[in-house]
Amino acid sequence: MKKLTSVSFPKNERKSALEGVRLQNGNRDHHEAGYLGPYLLKQVKVAAIYCGLGLHTEAICILEQSIEIPVMDLGQNHAPAKFSGCMQLGDTYAMLGQIENSIVCYTAGLEIQQLVLGDSDP
Repeated sequence: MKKLTSVSFPKNERKSALEGVRLQNGNRDHHEAGYLGPYLLKQVKVAAIYCGLGLHTEAICILEQSIEIPVMDLGQNHAPAKFSGCMQLGDTYAMLGQIENSIVCYTAGLEIQQLVLGDSDP
């Protein structure tokens, strides 16, 4: 059996999921932006699969992208994706023994939850 070392996708497939969405520079295509949160949640699941295969470096790359893209000022739509990405990245760093990085990610996830849920949440 051939060992899986990495998975790559054609550039046009990678681009199409986020095509037209420019959140980092302030230009937003709201038609595509509605799909960004669910897309990023799927990326977190892909990263979990990579971790299960022992491909932690690939998982970290995906997770770092998933937490950089969501913009919190678009409402709570991206909060679950950003939270999940932070928590999975924290788990991945913990598996690799990088405890300081793990704590930073968990702290970021907690801050997102507090921002979204507010002080009234138990």
